[in-house]
Amino acid sequence: MQDLRELQTLDPKTAAKRLRTALQEKKLDISHGECLDLVARQLGLKDWNVLAARLGETADLRSGIEVPPGWLLDGKNTKSFVGGLDLQQRYRGHPVFWLRNAHGETGHATLMQVLAGQQYAGKRVRFSGYLRSANVEGSATIWLRADDDKGRFIKFNNLENLPGGVLKGTTDWTSRAVVLDIPPETETLNFGFYLYGAGEAWFSGFDLQTVGADVPVTRPIAADNPANLDFTAKPGTGGGL
Repeated sequence: MQDLRELQTLDPKTAAKRLRTALQEKKLDISHGECLDLVARQLGLKDWNVLAARLGETADLRSGIEVPPGWLLDGKNTKSFVGGLDLQQRYRGHPVFWLRNAHGETGHATLMQVLAGQQYAGKRVRFSGYLRSANVEGSATIWLRADDDKGRFIKFNNLENLPGGVLKGTTDWTSRAVVLDIPPETETLNFGFYLYGAGEAWFSGFDLQTVGADVPVTRPIAADNPANLDFTAKPGTGGGL
């Protein structure tokens, strides 16, 4: 296998999409998840899960964020951010992960995981955790997303469109949850947390589980009136991955 530093320039999801397109041109139709596994095997690894973990291990080479095992780093201008496990505190007995925009550049840093989606397809899933913030000018939040076999978003929510959904400014520890009905055609389930813009945020006590029909799904709140029809408003908060 090549040196792991070469993985810094590799976008496995893009490579998998291109591979799937090339195979379709040869009249070979395999799923996006199978293509992810093929990309991993080209790098000498067993499957996508192993590649995802190894990419997480090398993320500290691309930014000041120490990525925990099992997680992946993504985002925009991640070199502006620092973070890692906060060894000085725990919340409700759980370790705490912190993110800070150390250089003030516009962008976001997200820590995420990608799971095979078949075990969750057709079920209601809840992703939850605890967050607190300090001087956040953009947003700190969690997110949950389902992708189909072509890598397209088919269900997504990051609480950005809910009043009080994301953390802004300075807040104490508070719980947040995203609940989605996962479509039957789901190929991968993606979830994580992010800090967008300036400030600092802490995250702890995450949980991912299937829930019953008695747990309401998270739905964006529809606006009463149209907004920014002339495109003159300045960008506000950013979306999660």
